[in-house]
Amino acid sequence: MFGMRFWLLALGLTTIQIEPPPLSDWIASGTGETRQQRIVVLDTTHGFQRTDRMALVVAGKGEETAYWRNTRWKLEPNHTYGFRVRLQGAGSGGCAIVGANTVNRDFVPTREWQTVEYVFRTPTDTRETFVRVGHWQWRGEILFDQPQLFPVEIVHARYDTLNLGEGETVRDGKYRFISLFEREFSNTQAPLREFTAVFNTNRWVFSPNTFVTYRHSVGDFRIRRATLRWNVPYEQNGVLAIHLRKDNNDWQVVHSLRGRGSHEYEVPQAFLPARALEVRLVGQNGVIQVDRYTLDAELERSPAANLIGKTRTLFPYQRRNDMQVKPLNLQPDAQGRWRLVIEATNTGRTAMR
Repeated sequence: MFGMRFWLLALGLTTIQIEPPPLSDWIASGTGETRQQRIVVLDTTHGFQRTDRMALVVAGKGEETAYWRNTRWKLEPNHTYGFRVRLQGAGSGGCAIVGANTVNRDFVPTREWQTVEYVFRTPTDTRETFVRVGHWQWRGEILFDQPQLFPVEIVHARYDTLNLGEGETVRDGKYRFISLFEREFSNTQAPLREFTAVFNTNRWVFSPNTFVTYRHSVGDFRIRRATLRWNVPYEQNGVLAIHLRKDNNDWQVVHSLRGRGSHEYEVPQAFLPARALEVRLVGQNGVIQVDRYTLDAELERSPAANLIGKTRTLFPYQRRNDMQVKPLNLQPDAQGRWRLVIEATNTGRTAMR
């Protein structure tokens, strides 16, 4: 058995077909109408073929919430997954709710069938986490077809000793992180370390004693000054405690955050300079949401060139019985093209080809 590292020009491997679970794996929850309904689909996978299958349906009058919950899928803590489903609906008001209950996505249904998907990271404790499809205060009905859950790999760019993901930049001796909650890598950005708070579509939702932890490290370049900023779109008697630590030292509570709108906090010099600066938000009471988080930092010295973070999602691929493949990171070549670096371990008895 031996391992080797390879450069791959493509940023994905051969994907495999994922079969949706049987409808017997779903149970109805909430208030409002739920049912299973036969639909007719024109399947173009193997030519044009008419297919009859059953869809999951929820209906409401604009006040209730109902969903179908999967009973078989088990989500592992601190893992990344993709979720995909076709949906179609008629009505108005609220929205369709899709995916994990602790890392949810809202979508507005259309009269035409649409395929929606997203990638997400699970919390540190998934005992109460499950996958669902349903509605929140929708006036009308929504149909769901072929829900699929699958593990994915998230890889980030690497420049020598420095890892930078989407939303991170180093320019002119300054490091910046911008949350991209509303985009593809919403709760899978590189600095995110762990969380127990709920993530809903484009924002963190904190209740008492739930938290989110980010770790900011710029390789061999120490942070000498840093400013934190957040935006609170909604709160109901909510308060956040801000904890900081540097270089894996003890956590300290340094600030509390309350009230809607923008908030700014300059990191005390007691935590600087730092090779790694960690920020933890902890819900104290009530409910409070955060839909934007940024960190602006000055470095003691600057890399030779400006650097931009990059992140890519690797979807399931056709595995070989004689080889284990572990994606490592993305690295630019001399021409500026991004390449995926993997570690391949030969588990067979012959040389790899």
